[in-house]
Amino acid sequence: VDYGLNVVSQHRLHSRATLRVNGGALLAGNTQSGAVGIKERGTVVTTGTSLVWALTRAVQAGGELTLAWSQKATLAGSAIGWQLGANIAVRDGTTLDASVLGGWLDASPKIGVQIGMSIDLR
Repeated sequence: VDYGLNVVSQHRLHSRATLRVNGGALLAGNTQSGAVGIKERGTVVTTGTSLVWALTRAVQAGGELTLAWSQKATLAGSAIGWQLGANIAVRDGTTLDASVLGGWLDASPKIGVQIGMSIDLR
C-alpha cells in the first residue's frame, strides 16, 4: 500500500492558455507497486508543471517538465523529464494524442515517442 499527498493548481493565463503546477510526496511506498514492483519503502518527492495552448477548438498543444527525487537509489533515484505533445479531438470526449519525451539522470528515458487515444468515460 502506498500513501502520498499531492497538491495541484490550475491557472487560466489566457483564453487559450492553461498552466498547471503540481507537487507531492509519496510518503510510504514507491512508484512501482504490485507483485513485480520494488518492495522497499521510502519517500519520493515529485513536482511538475505544464502549459497547454488551445490552437483551435479541436487541437491542443503543450509541454511539461517533471521532477522526481528519492534519497534511496533502490527507488530509482532521481528523474527529470520533459514532454512536448498535442491532441486532436475526434469527437466529444475522445482525442488522438501524440508526444515526444525525454529526460536526464539515470531514472529518466533519454528520448521516446508516445501515441495514443484518450476517452472520457463520463
